[in-house]
Amino acid sequence: MTIIRGTLVLRTLPLLILTVSFQAYGMGFSTDWYQKVRQVSILHSSRQEIEQLLGNPTIVYSNAGGSNTEVEYDWKGVGRVHVSYSTGKCTPTSKYGYDVAEGVVLNVYVKLKEPVRVSKLRLDLSSYRRSEISDMPGVTEYTNRDIGERYIVEESPGEKPKLMSLSFSPKMELENLACVRE
Repeated sequence: MTIIRGTLVLRTLPLLILTVSFQAYGMGFSTDWYQKVRQVSILHSSRQEIEQLLGNPTIVYSNAGGSNTEVEYDWKGVGRVHVSYSTGKCTPTSKYGYDVAEGVVLNVYVKLKEPVRVSKLRLDLSSYRRSEISDMPGVTEYTNRDIGERYIVEESPGEKPKLMSLSFSPKMELENLACVRE
């Protein structure tokens, strides 16, 4: 009886693996990354929080200077994440930046390794300003400055829109924290 069960398991295991593989392929990669990125609080989150949220990613590039520190991460399985961190509070001579502590997130840009369908993220871009990117046919930018969000979407004829990249920057209501106000 044990042999029969073992044989049955061995015969059904390849079918089970094949089924799971096709389901994973059809779903594309997980969108958990999007929920993580949505947790970033611009002008509040720290570098330590970002790196923890991204699962201690590999730093590809880092450059400190002026009003911010630029860091680009390789977020395994997702893509590249570019984050600008504050170098400190405003001074009387500050021309750029925001009046926040050193190491606080100023903006985040995510370039996806593989585009993901907008519908999969449940994004409603109807309240965003839509503009086509002239040097990239079939690619559209959706921007909402009030909430500090920007999405770059591939909109090929006959295909569902796919998100290529996204960025978050300070909301308009936080512009009072800018070092130089226009």
